[in-house]
Amino acid sequence: MKIERTSAESQMDGIRHLKIAEFSKERKQLADKMKTEEAKRIYGQRKQVVEPAIGNYKENLGFRQFLTRGLKSVKADLI
Repeated sequence: MKIERTSAESQMDGIRHLKIAEFSKERKQLADKMKTEEAKRIYGQRKQVVEPAIGNYKENLGFRQFLTRGLKSVKADLI
């Protein structure tokens, strides 16, 4: 749960104002799910499958961003 307090808010009326993130319930559920051994195992596979390929494009080939959106347009950018 994200709680924010600014000094201006607390000085205005002397009451502490708390702002709770809009999706705090869902974030808590996902955090609990990610604590399971199965989720850790599955998430750990991401390093082996996705990250090296993206890192290669970014570091070795110099692709930091694409000018277009969508798979078809990005494929045209790579050619």
